Amino acid sequence: MKRSLLTFLTLLFLGLGTFTHAQKIGEIKKRSGDNRSSNRSSRGSSGSGCGDAGSGCAGDFLGSVCSNISASVCSSVITEVLSQSFSRRNAGGGTYIPLSFEIGGDATFVPTNQNLYRPRARFRIGVLSLEYRYTYLTEQVLGSRQDFPTHEIQFIQINPILDPGFDLRLGWGLYIEQESLSNNATHNEFTFGFDAFPARMKLGSEFRLVTNSDRNNNISPRWEVNAQVKYAVLNNPNNKIYIGLSGSYAEYYAVSIWGIGLGVNFKFGQL
Repeated sequence: MKRSLLTFLTLLFLGLGTFTHAQKIGEIKKRSGDNRSSNRSSRGSSGSGCGDAGSGCAGDFLGSVCSNISASVCSSVITEVLSQSFSRRNAGGGTYIPLSFEIGGDATFVPTNQNLYRPRARFRIGVLSLEYRYTYLTEQVLGSRQDFPTHEIQFIQINPILDPGFDLRLGWGLYIEQESLSNNATHNEFTFGFDAFPARMKLGSEFRLVTNSDRNNNISPRWEVNAQVKYAVLNNPNNKIYIGLSGSYAEYYAVSIWGIGLGVNFKFGQL
């Protein structure tokens, strides 16, 4: 009798734990639907907030920047940024634009009933770069799968250090919730990250913050910190392949998501 009761309680607690954990994506979707649902018409009529395609987000961001600094300062900064993109010199004394292209991704396997898959691509020209990342969050729910995919487009990233042994970047772009229950699922995303390349290693970390386009709601649709430790199985000067470990912690509308897994990166170019 005691053994049967113990078995029943064990199965009950395991079931409750699985059920509670499995509600994470459901809770994220619910909170995304609650967000901005009653404010769409007022924002649309006034012209503020993000539009369906995210143009409002971009306008708000660029407008706030331009309204706080003078045109001459903007021009000086842009000129300096562009000049730095041509700061490499070749053996003949001329200048050239250092280029690089990186594609890769990572997948988490811990915890086992919750996974993150994040393919990404990044193109860099001197101090400027453009990046796209697709994040597919999925979990097992009582024998079936639920998911919450997102798209992240970093339209501009500033990379002030032109050194193939170290990469520091600060960027802005848009974060789009593909399965959001909200009528408007586009937000601003800001990123800060670095990669160091000692010997054949790649050590990196990144922080991503998504700001809420609903000004009546201060909760972030997602913030994330991730890290990676990878080894170059191919280590040619302009062609590298890295494989190794990755991990991340994120909060989607204050719902915590974490994972540990494996990743691979293919990197081509001078940076």
